[in-house]
Amino acid sequence: MTYFSPFEKSRVDGKSAVEALIAPIEGKIHVPKFKILNPRLQLGEEIAVFTFHLSEFDEDGAQTVGWKVTEIYRHLDDKWRLIHWHFSMIGENQ
Repeated sequence: MTYFSPFEKSRVDGKSAVEALIAPIEGKIHVPKFKILNPRLQLGEEIAVFTFHLSEFDEDGAQTVGWKVTEIYRHLDDKWRLIHWHFSMIGENQ
């Protein structure tokens, strides 16, 4: 597994490294509402690429942040497993 985070300078390599990065914030992020926009799934026999825009909203319904997300999955042992994850913030002019 690999992960590109907007908060890290370089790619995070390996499932245990991704889990270690996420562990300190797990359960601490509260997103009352979100929307997945423009989803696109490109499916192959063993690989799937899922891209979408993710909009997060606060309790009052105001958008707090927007993301461009890419998730890449591999079909192994009759299960789809996430092998790459990429989040980029959507800027005001994008």
